[in-house]
Amino acid sequence: MNFPIEDFHCVQNPEPESWRGALEASIAIHRAHSLTEILSAFAESVASMRLADAAWVEIETELQSAQPVRMPLVGQARPTAQKNNPRKRHPFTSRLPDGRTLRLYFEFGRDSRLSQQIILETLCEHFDIAVSKLQSSEDCFDAQFTSLSKREKEVIPHLANGKSNAEIGIILGISHRTVEKHVSSILTKFGCESRICLLARFGRKIG
Repeated sequence: MNFPIEDFHCVQNPEPESWRGALEASIAIHRAHSLTEILSAFAESVASMRLADAAWVEIETELQSAQPVRMPLVGQARPTAQKNNPRKRHPFTSRLPDGRTLRLYFEFGRDSRLSQQIILETLCEHFDIAVSKLQSSEDCFDAQFTSLSKREKEVIPHLANGKSNAEIGIILGISHRTVEKHVSSILTKFGCESRICLLARFGRKIG
């Protein structure tokens, strides 16, 4: 997303405190586990840091002939530009995992600053990366899940529920040492070092 610099007051790079806020905002965006959570974290950051006067999102529907779904994120859904205070609208486009297009729109007033533009553009880039990771995570899970044995597939839901090896063994009627081997194999196939790592990456998928 490229904002025309002439639309903003020329201000030096954002202060360190602003960058710390941007860092915290980007972390919150990457910690989100769904598109709804990513949008929520992004909107909260834009609002709290006052990066735009208004922001809204448009998402293409599955039916190409239908109008896109529009949802306000900050301020009004479609702000009206005032004659004496013209605003600039800037879209940011991202591709959803299912192939649909998502567009973020922003409006700025005359007091918008270049430092805000820099931070907003950075957060938009993190937004795009977070969305792409949603797709990558699901694709990765689906690919790895097919490599599991029948017994390993039976073990994995109990891992998601926090069951110990002994408890899983009782439920499945096998020894805890056998469960331990299955768990070790599952972690290896998913490229995770621990149960916590597995749950952090695919918790919603395996639950």
